[in-house]
Amino acid sequence: MNFRPVVLSLLAIILFAVLYALQAEVLLFGPQAPTPTCPPANVTVVTVIREVIVADPKAAVDGQSDYAECPCRLGNLSVVSVPRRHSKPLKPDLCVAFLTMRRYDLLDQAIYSIVSHLETTNITYELVLFENWRHPNCSSYVQRMVVDKYQFNKWGSSYDNLGISFGLNTLFQGYCRAPYILSMEDDWIYRYTRVPYGVRLPLLELSMQVIKHDREVIGIFLGDIAPAGQSPNDTFRTTPQGRLYRMFTPTSKGAGWHRYANGAVVLGRDKLLRVGNQDESGNGDHESVYRNKVYFANMTMAWLTENRNPARKEAHYCFRHIGGTRHVDRNDGRILLKPAKEK
Repeated sequence: MNFRPVVLSLLAIILFAVLYALQAEVLLFGPQAPTPTCPPANVTVVTVIREVIVADPKAAVDGQSDYAECPCRLGNLSVVSVPRRHSKPLKPDLCVAFLTMRRYDLLDQAIYSIVSHLETTNITYELVLFENWRHPNCSSYVQRMVVDKYQFNKWGSSYDNLGISFGLNTLFQGYCRAPYILSMEDDWIYRYTRVPYGVRLPLLELSMQVIKHDREVIGIFLGDIAPAGQSPNDTFRTTPQGRLYRMFTPTSKGAGWHRYANGAVVLGRDKLLRVGNQDESGNGDHESVYRNKVYFANMTMAWLTENRNPARKEAHYCFRHIGGTRHVDRNDGRILLKPAKEK
């Protein structure tokens, strides 16, 4: 008598029973989908989860309802984005961190300019974004025309004005993974328009080298707005490759430089973590407080130059400021701008 068909049938039944049991175990004890926590559309979200992507409750209900109603789409947006060769790097060299508030036209120009440049280099990078005080009608617009368009690695937003320090702490301490951070606001564009010494240099790479080899330098200014606070006692040093840089001299009044280091600046992430968070209370001059925290950590800022004359303010830069100054209208919340001067 041939028992082979019977044995195979029994094995098939046993296998089916085992697979069914495993499936039941996964369903009962395995990872569960997170319970939706989105509030109703008429509830204002006033908190930000720093470690995860913050979703817009309105977009979850109707992903297209606000696309045509967003009042923040000003100016000319680029039609196409720049394809990223490595949109999900395992160990990025650089974290490009954007902080924005309702200026999506400027943000688009800023992202397009720096991504276009980085794709011509050997730098592996991640893109992260924090959007402070998002307009309630601009959720899916941001998702489509910013996050998806440029393949951002991490992003978040708040529906209240939580301040610049909150945004920078979120980006630097929570979102970025790379050892170096390019801190960007929405109104800085990469544009190597003027070569002050007749030579074009890889300034991002040089900045990372300075931060790596000089324990006293926490960051390098690369914007076309010269930071105030230069002193005849400033220190001049050279990189291992022989490039000159100038360090701000700390004084009894604090760190020395008089410009907030939040736009067009390369920073060392491990050094930022040692200094600690910026003050989010909104009480007093938090910019000066943070500069002094850097000073008491025995660090300072610097910029790349070719001139050892302490009386000169010449510096290498590759970012141009295009946004000007702004303030919020108290009556209707509009962002009122004073354009930047042409250089």
